[in-house]
Amino acid sequence: MSNDNSDLVSLIALIVSLVALVVTFLQAAQQYVATASDYRHCSERTLGGWHKRSRRQFIWSELRFEVHFSTPIIHVGIPPSEGSGSRDIYTVPTTSTVSEKVPRSDSPCSSTSGAQYILHTPEGDKIYTSSQNPWFLNSKGTRVEAKCTWLSLLNDTSAAHLEIGIDELMLSYDFMPEGIKKPLAQMDRKSFLTLMSLFQVLWQEEWGRDTKSEEGAGKRNTPTGAGPYCEVTSRDLANFGAVISYRLSNFPPTRRFYLASEKARSAMFNRFELGFNVVLTHSEEEVYRSAWAIADEDAADNVRRYYDPHTGYAPGLAEVIGCFAEPEMPKAIEHGTDSFVSIFSARSVACTLDDYLVVQLLIGEEIQHSTPHSKTFASWATEYISSLKHDEGGFLVDQLQTALTFAFTYLRKDLHQRSPIPWSASRRCLDIIKMLDRKLSTICHSLAPGQSELSVHAEFAKLQVRFGSTLISRASVQAQPSQGYWRDFIGAVVAEWSVEICSILGERYQGSRDEVRRGYVVNRLMRGVLWHIHNGNSASNQPHDERWLECSLNSRWLSDASTIWID
Repeated sequence: MSNDNSDLVSLIALIVSLVALVVTFLQAAQQYVATASDYRHCSERTLGGWHKRSRRQFIWSELRFEVHFSTPIIHVGIPPSEGSGSRDIYTVPTTSTVSEKVPRSDSPCSSTSGAQYILHTPEGDKIYTSSQNPWFLNSKGTRVEAKCTWLSLLNDTSAAHLEIGIDELMLSYDFMPEGIKKPLAQMDRKSFLTLMSLFQVLWQEEWGRDTKSEEGAGKRNTPTGAGPYCEVTSRDLANFGAVISYRLSNFPPTRRFYLASEKARSAMFNRFELGFNVVLTHSEEEVYRSAWAIADEDAADNVRRYYDPHTGYAPGLAEVIGCFAEPEMPKAIEHGTDSFVSIFSARSVACTLDDYLVVQLLIGEEIQHSTPHSKTFASWATEYISSLKHDEGGFLVDQLQTALTFAFTYLRKDLHQRSPIPWSASRRCLDIIKMLDRKLSTICHSLAPGQSELSVHAEFAKLQVRFGSTLISRASVQAQPSQGYWRDFIGAVVAEWSVEICSILGERYQGSRDEVRRGYVVNRLMRGVLWHIHNGNSASNQPHDERWLECSLNSRWLSDASTIWID
């Protein structure tokens, strides 16, 4: 009997010892595992498909785990045309025939008109589209409260027709700054601001604006803004810098964002590269310097005088932009519909070329308050159109007349009565712009043999700024006898200074034929009108919303390649 009791006691002691051993083992294991507690921040709930790149490495010399995670370095570029190394500036984007909202995160858009992703690896570059559901866009299994905001941003790039470069960056949680619980991704500032401009983010708290106050200067480093699709906030961490959070709105984008070229991207930051000059239009001082660089001090003073009182109106300088700037500006095209919104600086493009009286002259009709110069210029426009009838079987001439007639009908309506310009009408304008630009090369060769085209454009632009900057005062003088409104005399004044410009061009390029000089002026004014129709459609038809699409950041931010951290 005693043996049985002894065996029972031994068994119980063994069990107790085993339990104690297991508990001790678990305690030891827990202590070691606790050294990798940050690993939970690298889980699928936080990183989506990126969690497979996370790992724990045991450091024997320190008897603990070190947590490594992988995040992207994101770059935004402009995709080239197929079969070429650069994009054709006259290329028009297409929209899918399927009418559906642009999907988010879990279901990347299936249209090939979206972003192209280039994953840079040690073995070489791998190219994807969002329709291939690449692992770096996978956000299945994530939780809203835990997911990295850069994963949402990366998914939202699928709505943009851009080239998204992704470098994989391996980091250690040992060196994460205090206050950060999510793995950080990186973007260069230019790429980040490009996307935010496309997403129509308006920046608050004066961030990014030029200011002499110390308070304003500090706010530049902590961007806060919001748009129809997202919200951007940031916090400043001591000894580290600003960390940005990107929050989705409740309304997914219904548009695809299209950016044609690097010059088009510059226009979003109020920088227009014309070839012969760079025009900056973000502030009164930039407009003044740009006008002086093209023309002279008197013209610059005239432009600056009207800039602030007329809500960013830059007479003369704005016309030059329409006549020579990149024809294809950034746009948000409604997916599966016939509508679009243009995304560029609204401040820089308000000018006389979107006045119906000017278009009426260009279609050869007599205008209100007509003068001998008005009739002369209208006849020039008719002659120029007739000279194009033998080009391409007259097909493009018919398109030109149709586009100008559409512009006349559209611009003649009161601002509050204008409906959005259809995307199909906008696309037709781009075809005509291409034809006019192509014809201009022939005109330049006849106007100034042996000289560069840019030198001729610079001469015409100088005259445009000089005469255009006096348009309001000259129209007001003509309106005074009848006590009329100066805007009613815009057409007459434009015709008047167009005739004067032709005369000056005759002195500058002696030996050139009259019809060549006339053709040059008419060609550019037609191009400027159609440029405004093609890049039209502000956010609304309310005057107080005129600047809604204007990028609130100075063009100097374009050259800032510093790192943006996104949590």
